[in-house]
Amino acid sequence: MTLRTAVKAAAEQFGLRTPPQNRHTQRALLLDHLGVDLVLDVGANVGQYAGIHLRRWTRYEGRIASFEPVGSCFAQCAAAAAEDPSWEAFPYGLSNVEDTVPITVPAGQEDLSSLHGFTAAGAKMIETTTASVEHVNLRRLDDVIGEVSRSSDRLALKLDVQGHEAAVLRGAERTLKRVVLVECEMPLVPMYDGQPTFATLLGLLAGSGFGPVGMASNYVDPQTGCAMDADVLLIRR
Repeated sequence: MTLRTAVKAAAEQFGLRTPPQNRHTQRALLLDHLGVDLVLDVGANVGQYAGIHLRRWTRYEGRIASFEPVGSCFAQCAAAAAEDPSWEAFPYGLSNVEDTVPITVPAGQEDLSSLHGFTAAGAKMIETTTASVEHVNLRRLDDVIGEVSRSSDRLALKLDVQGHEAAVLRGAERTLKRVVLVECEMPLVPMYDGQPTFATLLGLLAGSGFGPVGMASNYVDPQTGCAMDADVLLIRR
């Protein structure tokens, strides 16, 4: 028996609960506790959040709808989803408008593709000077939610959209009333031009009834040790 297991067993003898070991454990607990039927995976890239974070690490078995506008990334996401009857992929991004717009796609770092230019801090993360520009389709979540969900679904919303978070939320005002869990990548240091700040995004979500319950960082500046962003879990209060 490991020390962690022993401590957990001893604590539970006295009716105590040890905290989640990591964000995947916490996400699993929240999805189960809140009775989520459908996860909206916005900014799916090649499907790693759905296929690895949700299915493999979180053990989530419910339905997933992934949205990815970049053609090469969508092709990989759709291929992965085709192997899973409860996972569907859609070839467009989400915003507060329906439009066709240019997106910058860094070669080899397609997960950093953005509708916005990089700040000086964001440019440090780019390992290549080669990038392509692709025109992609955008839609509003409020306009498409009827195509991807049932009216009775309890929804979770994951946002990883490289500076476009506020626009997605503005296009989802009605849908947010049905959302019980949000997982949003938020900047501690703005990496994209015009990107809403950490405080702004917390305020927007608070205005829709959500409060934070967990946070973990993905990127730390190797020179300063400062975290660049945070994945924040929020639930409806």
